[in-house]
Amino acid sequence: NLTPLAFALVFSAIQFVNAQCVLPDESNFITSQETLNSLEGCEVFQGDLNITGSDISNLDALSSLVSIEGNLSVYETAINSIDPLDGLMNADEISIYNNEDLSACCASVDWQTALDLGAISSIKFGSNSTNCNSYSEAQAACLETVPVVLT
Repeated sequence: NLTPLAFALVFSAIQFVNAQCVLPDESNFITSQETLNSLEGCEVFQGDLNITGSDISNLDALSSLVSIEGNLSVYETAINSIDPLDGLMNADEISIYNNEDLSACCASVDWQTALDLGAISSIKFGSNSTNCNSYSEAQAACLETVPVVLT
């Protein structure tokens, strides 16, 4: 009987479509915690995702995010951790900068495999708090190693 199989396939397709998300106004700039929270449960974000503004205090709503079909930029926020992004395994470029309170960047350790495989094209950190000023600094802090500087 194919009925249960057909139902399972349709249900899976509906779940996949529901897991994809875009912002209603298509600007893809999130400037408030309320707007960011509206993305809770999002697994695949369509387009570039820009998160900015002092109203943004956490990235918890993005804990289900696996893929961004574009770039991710997080800048000039009040976040102190990117840990909710530890499941992110696909994006063009990830840029995290000018977040003065950001000192917990261990989610970036999980991105190394995706970077090695080309699923993430580049990762850039800058002007954040201690342990998050560069990608290598974050890696070193989280893995408790000393970064190697090539000259």
